Amino acid sequence: MKDSFIAGPKTIVYGVIAVVVLCALFFVLFCSNVSAQSGDNLNVRGYEQVLIRPGDTLDKLSREYAGIYSHVSPSEYKNQIILLNDLDSDYIREGIYLMMPICKK
Repeated sequence: MKDSFIAGPKTIVYGVIAVVVLCALFFVLFCSNVSAQSGDNLNVRGYEQVLIRPGDTLDKLSREYAGIYSHVSPSEYKNQIILLNDLDSDYIREGIYLMMPICKK
């Protein structure tokens, strides 16, 4: 009776190929999605963390920061803020920090 399993060269090669294929698939599925959501289409150069104060709204912040940090309309900039901060709605609470993408040169 055999007490241990020793893999042959073919089994090892197939195992290595399987690991490489799985790693590549993982990278394509998850890393490409992150870069699309992080604002690569705006040519993001950095991020500014902004403390939300009483009375702040996403519309107000996007109008203010779109002119400072980007070359897109406030509406497009607002969508990027939502994607970047993984927000479910336009509602934001005071006291939290939001990341604002910096897209200008």
